[in-house]
Amino acid sequence: MRSYSKIVLTGSLVLGWLLSSCGGGGGGGGGPIVMVNTTDDVNDGTCNASHCSLREAIVEANSLPEPAKIRFNIGGGGTQVIQVGSWLPFTTAPVTIDGTTQPGFSGTPLIILDGSLASVPDVYGLMLDGGNTTVKGLAIINFTGNGIRIDDNGGNVITGCYIGVDSSGSAAGPNGTGGIRVEGGDANIIGGAAAADRNIISGNLGNGIVLLSNNNQVINNYIGTDVSGAAALGNSENGILVAGNENIIGGNSAGFGNVISANLGDGVVINGVRNDTQGNRIGLNAAGNTALGNIHNGVTINEDLNLVGGTTINARNIISGNGANGVRVLAGAVLVQGNYIGTDVSGMTGLGNQLSGVYAFGMGSIQIGGGEPGSMNVISANGLFGVYVEDGSNEVSVFGNRIGTDRAGTIALGNIKGGI
Repeated sequence: MRSYSKIVLTGSLVLGWLLSSCGGGGGGGGGPIVMVNTTDDVNDGTCNASHCSLREAIVEANSLPEPAKIRFNIGGGGTQVIQVGSWLPFTTAPVTIDGTTQPGFSGTPLIILDGSLASVPDVYGLMLDGGNTTVKGLAIINFTGNGIRIDDNGGNVITGCYIGVDSSGSAAGPNGTGGIRVEGGDANIIGGAAAADRNIISGNLGNGIVLLSNNNQVINNYIGTDVSGAAALGNSENGILVAGNENIIGGNSAGFGNVISANLGDGVVINGVRNDTQGNRIGLNAAGNTALGNIHNGVTINEDLNLVGGTTINARNIISGNGANGVRVLAGAVLVQGNYIGTDVSGMTGLGNQLSGVYAFGMGSIQIGGGEPGSMNVISANGLFGVYVEDGSNEVSVFGNRIGTDRAGTIALGNIKGGI
């Protein structure tokens, strides 16, 4: 279905609706284009070809009747730093903020939002309230609040951004209370299957990601490492903290898993129900062959009805090299299946967690392993036990695993204190 309407052209700023063969949404199709052409943070009341700051562009996009695209053409191209002096306007309508449009872009963010000179406290980089918004290809650093916060409306997508990391991808520019915080609004996507979609969410003074809403997906990001996935650049708390329900960390598809390593708390903490943690490398580098442990546990489960791993290769987590336990379960109805816990990605070389592979202290129905194909965990080379079941636990089932060997069961990779 095609829609027609007025087109108004003013220099490099395009206001109005474009002929489009597909509808709506901040991420695709037609729609008005608002061009940012200066690094200053001034709002003089008009966004035009002679002056349009990011602050003015967001105001303009909020006022338009169809989802706008904010693009960048600053200084003839190359890296540009926008020093934000106070809160930017919240996005109150769907919009795409696309840093990849800056001339010279070749995969590394050229548009840097820097909050180090903000004159008021608790300034966030971007506040997304309108829903169905895409933020793409920005570096967001040195804000006293979070780099990005999502409130109220969901369906947002954040891809190809460096949150807490400068444009080199190797040095921290910490955001003061964390990287990305999803306060409200369901069904957001952080990352994506393609390498270009990957966010680097590291170096922040708080959690890398906090999910307080439901049905979100966190896909193929580096959380706690540099852009290479090989060097530690940890967030000062947990990599990911989940307090909502039915979220997916990684996924059961090739390329969906995250690298969640070198954070100063746990890799992943689950405080909601029906959340899946699948296909990730937790405590290792991106190649899966060197330890970059989170300081505490790889994964901590504090609520019932959660899954760590699965019965397919793509669902397998590699949870190794962490400073405490690989998986710590403090709940019931939790399934831990198909993972390598204490080895490298091949399942053949020990890279043990410092304490036990799996620590269980729950009130019922914890299953570690299983009888169906693909449910076997390899739990080996850990500093205490392969599986430690705390006195007082009920209904903990441990079966169908390799505990103290490689994945084939032919090479000894013993846990230091014992198997179970």
